[in-house]
Amino acid sequence: MTPERRVLLYSQRGLSRHVSRCPGYEFEDLVAAELETADILAPTASRASPLLLKARGQVARRSRLYRALPTGLELSGLGEGYDLLFAYVGLPRDLATLDAFDLRRRAGRAVVWLQELAAADVPGYGPGLEVLNTFDHVICGLAGTVPALAARLDVPVHYACWGLDALAFCPWPDPPERVIEFYNLSNVSQATHAALLAHAKASGAFYDFPTEIGIHTAREPAEHRWRYADRLKRSRYFYAGTARVRSRAEGGWKRGAAQAEFGSRYVEALAAGAILLGDRVATREFEASLGWEDAVIPVPYECPGIVDIIAGLDADPGRLAAARRRNVTQVLARHDCLHRWEQVLDLVGLPPTPGMARRREALAARAALVAAAPEEG
Repeated sequence: MTPERRVLLYSQRGLSRHVSRCPGYEFEDLVAAELETADILAPTASRASPLLLKARGQVARRSRLYRALPTGLELSGLGEGYDLLFAYVGLPRDLATLDAFDLRRRAGRAVVWLQELAAADVPGYGPGLEVLNTFDHVICGLAGTVPALAARLDVPVHYACWGLDALAFCPWPDPPERVIEFYNLSNVSQATHAALLAHAKASGAFYDFPTEIGIHTAREPAEHRWRYADRLKRSRYFYAGTARVRSRAEGGWKRGAAQAEFGSRYVEALAAGAILLGDRVATREFEASLGWEDAVIPVPYECPGIVDIIAGLDADPGRLAAARRRNVTQVLARHDCLHRWEQVLDLVGLPPTPGMARRREALAARAALVAAAPEEG
């Protein structure tokens, strides 16, 4: 009998609970729980000196990249002899911890997924990106950054679309009533928001939107993802627009004439059966990932007439019902965490596991259920 392989998942969950990180933690949790024999290794912040590192209670080597971190780190259970190291990092500054713990030597193969890095920022990071060359493959979640990063590194760089726990986001087999008319995660224009708010006040429709600003930290990442999915399952319409990625000098993630990308909100809304309004992002990667009919119903960013558009769509319930089923089944077939993990394994030449086969069967069974189920009430 072939022994089970060992996978090390290196996570930032002990250092940041910002809501933007939670999709990555969901991915790690699903891989560890269902797809692999995997350990999740997560350093935590400590009160140590900024230039000292503790691993297994011993002072480890100093890292020239580690000075970018505000605190010391503590890490327990650091093992070796893994078949695969997979590191999901949100921002380039997270790479400092990879260098600090010298993780690459702990596994025969290694893949790192770097989610957010603008192409215009690649030249300015200097030695901060060198640790990526110690991996066999680099995945970048922003398609427009891949060429710039590939030109900078000595290892292959690949693009991958966002993935999610599609079974958790799927509203079937017991879809709840869609009591939220429009769910806005603060990514609509002020004109669009004003129109929706006025409509809600006048009609009594449930318009769900955030009323606070500032840093968004999840109390518990899995809890945050459950609640988010629960809201989407109860939402009739959801807006998602092109993420115009600017460089740090330009102010980071803002709308503007810069690198065009699409975020996780697209896949999440489709997985939950909300009708997605917004931009069909004009990139090859978007069409390859989400290019089916009515995945996105085009609506301009500045849209004071949004209420009339929704009324027009409501007049064609057949179109909406077909779009909802199509969106959910397409995500089940293409954008579950299983599909992203398959991409990782293909890069390093590792075979699928029995857990992956079981997950594929579960996704296919759910898709068949969605196709055969009665319309949502």
